[in-house]
Amino acid sequence: MATLLFLILSLTLLLSCSASFDLPLCLSTGISNHDCNALAKADLQGTLSFIGNQIDQVSTDFGGIIHQKPKLLFTPKSTKDVCTMILEVGSSHNLTLAPRGNGHSTGGQAQALNGVVMNMSNLKGFTIGAEESYVDAGAGELWVDLLRFTLNHELAPSSWTDYLDLTIGGTLSNAGISGQTFRFGPQIKNVLELEVVTGLGERLICNQEMNRDLFNGVLGGLGQFGVITKARILLQRAPHRVRYIRVVYAKVEDFVRDQVRLVSLPKGHTFDYIEGFILANENTIDGWKSVPFSSNQTFNSTLIPQESGPILYCLELGFNYFNYTSNPTLEQSIEELMRGLGYIRGLEFVIDLSYFDFLYRVHAAEVAQRSSGSWLRPHAWLNLFLPQKSIMQFDTHVFRTMLNNGVGGPVLVYPVNSTMWDPEMSAVFPEEEEIFYAISVLRSLDADQPITVLESQMKENSEIINICRRLDLKCKKYLGRFESTEEWKEHFGSNKWELFTKRKSVYDPKHILTPGQSIFMRN
Repeated sequence: MATLLFLILSLTLLLSCSASFDLPLCLSTGISNHDCNALAKADLQGTLSFIGNQIDQVSTDFGGIIHQKPKLLFTPKSTKDVCTMILEVGSSHNLTLAPRGNGHSTGGQAQALNGVVMNMSNLKGFTIGAEESYVDAGAGELWVDLLRFTLNHELAPSSWTDYLDLTIGGTLSNAGISGQTFRFGPQIKNVLELEVVTGLGERLICNQEMNRDLFNGVLGGLGQFGVITKARILLQRAPHRVRYIRVVYAKVEDFVRDQVRLVSLPKGHTFDYIEGFILANENTIDGWKSVPFSSNQTFNSTLIPQESGPILYCLELGFNYFNYTSNPTLEQSIEELMRGLGYIRGLEFVIDLSYFDFLYRVHAAEVAQRSSGSWLRPHAWLNLFLPQKSIMQFDTHVFRTMLNNGVGGPVLVYPVNSTMWDPEMSAVFPEEEEIFYAISVLRSLDADQPITVLESQMKENSEIINICRRLDLKCKKYLGRFESTEEWKEHFGSNKWELFTKRKSVYDPKHILTPGQSIFMRN
């Protein structure tokens, strides 16, 4: 009797597992009989989907330029599911796999043509660690939700991105930069430990002592060596509020001098956040909306010197403080830092925000763009790292010529300190000087603009890259994409490319992981 009950129970479980997998539908997608049968038998607790509209949604990304349609969408329930699916893909005839967080990449990193896109959204959870020095976070969590969680403990990570609706795993596969990077390094430099599933389906814990090569390879590794499933992130005591300041410059020499000086000052003797952007001078006639913080602040264009060129420069500063900080102390500290800066007097804009509202400030722009319909249009973004010695030439040949009428979005320009980056990690950055510049040309299409505008934006991006090459500005793409192995090799440099390919052969020898950026093709 017991044996009969066991057989009935086993058959019931088999039927229930089979019911969640539609074998004919799998075969209809063009996946081979061998691979469909293997997936049907696999011990997967997550959700498999072949449904057309769900597949279409993961066939593109925020960039809206690269379109690579997968055969299958998989949402794992656990790290074990991630291991199982990677093993199945590895044993298949020709499938590849790309993890997808919030789909905010712009160069196809989250896409897998005729392969499997793995939706990481279920890999969640936060745990505060020993002595509140770190937090363990699921790779599918958004940074904004991590911020909410840690603030409940009066803690927060120290390094951020400007946009917080990104997944932790996705950002750490690139670098993660913002106005705190000059002081704390990119987000990948603030990670203590990772749980990673390699292209061999192995779940490994890695840090600077254990599986160090994998740890350094995965951070900034563009998803080529493993899928991040958990991350242990450094925490610090969270400030309560931020004094957020914008000042405007007429001369690039003054702008660059002040930025470099401020990021070079020791910790505790400078601002906590330093960024900047450019704006077209002619757009300031009636007050450029992106400079004043509120409706009761106005941009007095008569203060701009007559000899100013086509471009103005805006320096953005953040000074963290606590609720119990005395007002005289706060004002004195900021006044001392502002004294001697070469901005246009009278064009200062100041607002005090909670720490959360400051870090999540870009969300308001997203809401506005979603309302207008432009958020879901293609984004021909260009992100570059440029050695400090090249910034003046870039200003002459790009800012004040090609971009002097604006780009339909912000153009960020701010310095970071290369000594706060780890050259053993996969992320590529200029190593020639102590300071290099992050430049982000964040183009967008209005809802009513024709797609031909996108083509002209992409052409202009290519022209900017060609200018950098012609003038030998030593720039490096960030969040970029290349179409050939030779271009990727040039991007990494011969030594780093050799290490990158070696790591690929060790951790993903069949080249199944993250094919969308055309770095490697499956063997």
